[in-house]
Amino acid sequence: DRLIAMAIPCVDYVMYRNDIRDVARFFAQFHYGTFLVYNLCENHEEGGNGNYDTGLLYHQVQRISFHDHNVPRFRCIVKFCETA
Repeated sequence: DRLIAMAIPCVDYVMYRNDIRDVARFFAQFHYGTFLVYNLCENHEEGGNGNYDTGLLYHQVQRISFHDHNVPRFRCIVKFCETA
């Protein structure tokens, strides 16, 4: 019953993003086996950062993509609620 919100993790170093390896280490250390990451990025997100290797997060990633800085479609909200 906990929620951690973050911007997309970066694949290539970007100062204002969390490095995907740091994110993976955090979840492995504190929440191993009890987390699910929802990737809300579009497939063509900046620099491929939304398209990281889900294996780094033990394949515990659910993709529900919609346009950045926009309201998601209702079906995306329903999908999120069904799996959360």
